[in-house]
Amino acid sequence: MINNSPIFKKIFINTSSQIIAKGVTVVLGFLTVGLLTRYLGVAQYGVYNLVFAYLAFFGIFADFGLQLLLIRDFSSESTPEEFRSAYFALKIILTTISTFLALILLLFFPYSMMIKMAILVGSLAVGIGYMNGYGASVLQSKVKLDTVALLEVINRVITVAAIITFVWLKWNIYAVISTILIGNIVTLVMNIYISPEYFRLKRFPAFSLLFPLIKSYFPVGITSLLAMLYFKIDTMMLSVMKTTIDVGIYSLSYKLFENIIMIWIFYMASVYPLIVSYIHKNDRKNLRLILKTSFIVLVVSAFVTLSAGLIAAPIAIDILGGKNFVESILPFRILLFALPFVFLNNIIYFLLLSFLRIKWILLVLLISLVFNFIVNLFVIPQFSYIGTSVSTVVTEAFTSLTYFFVLAKLMKFSPAKNLLI
Repeated sequence: MINNSPIFKKIFINTSSQIIAKGVTVVLGFLTVGLLTRYLGVAQYGVYNLVFAYLAFFGIFADFGLQLLLIRDFSSESTPEEFRSAYFALKIILTTISTFLALILLLFFPYSMMIKMAILVGSLAVGIGYMNGYGASVLQSKVKLDTVALLEVINRVITVAAIITFVWLKWNIYAVISTILIGNIVTLVMNIYISPEYFRLKRFPAFSLLFPLIKSYFPVGITSLLAMLYFKIDTMMLSVMKTTIDVGIYSLSYKLFENIIMIWIFYMASVYPLIVSYIHKNDRKNLRLILKTSFIVLVVSAFVTLSAGLIAAPIAIDILGGKNFVESILPFRILLFALPFVFLNNIIYFLLLSFLRIKWILLVLLISLVFNFIVNLFVIPQFSYIGTSVSTVVTEAFTSLTYFFVLAKLMKFSPAKNLLI
């Protein structure tokens, strides 16, 4: 029975702890959104979201596939110290490259000086956040997702407290952005305290140790880069082709959409290490069981969230943004129809990644990215944020079809067929 299986009990504990923590952070996040939308207004709220969308656009270089491989390699009970040091050094290098690349290329973007200064302030906060991502990956490799969830709650509580204080003091948008830095610094200190052995760099690792790591994660990094472009390109195109008001309207609807997706990502974070484990063990029975269960969870959760979201959209937008953001209702409702495809694509992505079929993931993401770019190129000038919302749904459906084509091809010619059938 599934209910008595220790496998699914472990998944349940890790997933439920993250969902509870996410519930807390969502409430705090909604409180933050409600404060910021009313304090900053539509245009400056658009700037606030543009700052982090822009930095996330380049932030993929701070991870570049390192996280997934780190989880795999740190899952061992005894990871050599020089190996841990090499991963830590790479994380520092990649974070530095990501931050400087974002700031250098910012010179060529047609943003106002105010927006560029806001991005400059946000870059330090985001850089510290990348190091927290490293700590979270260490904990995830040890299947301590409950600790990851707790740290996220602490981070959000501190950030929200700082935002409330700065709003009460009527400080400007730069101060509001710096609240993210405050929360990230506290979380980084706690990460170092919990896993000090993974934050040590006694000496710079030898190139002979770094090069194999770089070579192994580079294809995954390209995949992650394409995935980030795939998810963020609509906001970036909207910011260049339209105004910060359009970005603000779309950002609120997409913020709600992202929070719904995060619950599914937490579920997959618990499932992914087990999928990898069963593939390595050639355990066909448990692999099929996890995939079947995940698909059932997908159907139920997508139906429930879609139905509830369509009904509750006006209330949610009114609570979070007030009357100034009433135009966010329609794009949010449109985005909800992408949920089943997002959930499904996430399952297939991790399945192909577990089988190390990275070139196929790259192909799917590249095709979908080009498709998304072309669609947005035509719809944004005329339909603005409504166009980007429709483009998201159409692109996710297109990606699902492309993934199914790839799976059909692999099932026909690949040894993976023996595990999946």
